[in-house]
Amino acid sequence: MTGMPSTLRIASLAVLLVAGHAAAQPLPICGNGIVEPPETCDDGNLLDGDGCSALCQIENLPPDCSGAFPTLDELWPPNHKFAPIGILGVTDPDGDPVTIVVTGVAQDEPLVGAGDGNTCPDATGVGTDTASVRAERSGQGDGRVYHVSFTADDGRGGTCAGAVAVCVRHDHRPNGVCGDGGALVDSTSGAPPTPCQGECGPEDCAPPPDAVTPPECAGDTPASVAHRIGKARALLARAAHGSGRARRLGRKAARQLHRAADAAGHGTLSSSCAEVVEERLDAAAACAMCVQ
Repeated sequence: MTGMPSTLRIASLAVLLVAGHAAAQPLPICGNGIVEPPETCDDGNLLDGDGCSALCQIENLPPDCSGAFPTLDELWPPNHKFAPIGILGVTDPDGDPVTIVVTGVAQDEPLVGAGDGNTCPDATGVGTDTASVRAERSGQGDGRVYHVSFTADDGRGGTCAGAVAVCVRHDHRPNGVCGDGGALVDSTSGAPPTPCQGECGPEDCAPPPDAVTPPECAGDTPASVAHRIGKARALLARAAHGSGRARRLGRKAARQLHRAADAAGHGTLSSSCAEVVEERLDAAAACAMCVQ
């Protein structure tokens, strides 16, 4: 550096010193339990799924559904009224807020059975964060158990699934329990279509004839199917006016809808389109059967 201006020599020495110091620094070792940049964590191992990845970067852990429980685990009296059931006890190891969505409700007794009041559907709320189940059980059984299935999502790609149980005992004697026969029957069968959740009437059970066929299916709803749907909707409209014969009219409408479903399977629709129409009409018939 002979002949260099003093300021330039000083600057060059500083650069060399910094470079030498950087070269002397050891590279970070992932898995040694010491957080060294660019690491964001180091838990002493090279395993994924424990909060710190095999590359020593903080990773998202999914929610834990194992401790879930219902806001009400027992309903009494069996007065056939709906009760809201929320899901508690779901945790997230990262502290992320968790969103609960009810995915299904099932029960161990028939929807309409001996001594249960013949009311249906017995549950609603699928697709929301709270289920509603009916305080009802067969007078000839050992109590009813609802199984409320749900998913939990932390909004960062982590999810878990679980289910909670709600008991409607046969009687209110001390130490009484529910005999759980398993999730055998869909409690929501007979509920009005999803767009109608809220203020629904009998006429909402059956879709208009021009709406029963999916848009991707070529052609209009077959005339025989549309005719049966029209008759069912007329019967349900009469039931909506509180004529005192709503239940009987609902059952007549259900028969027309079942016949429409049969006609869909024997008409001009493709097999895949006919299957969708049959499913929609069978669901509408189940709804009509629940008209009170």
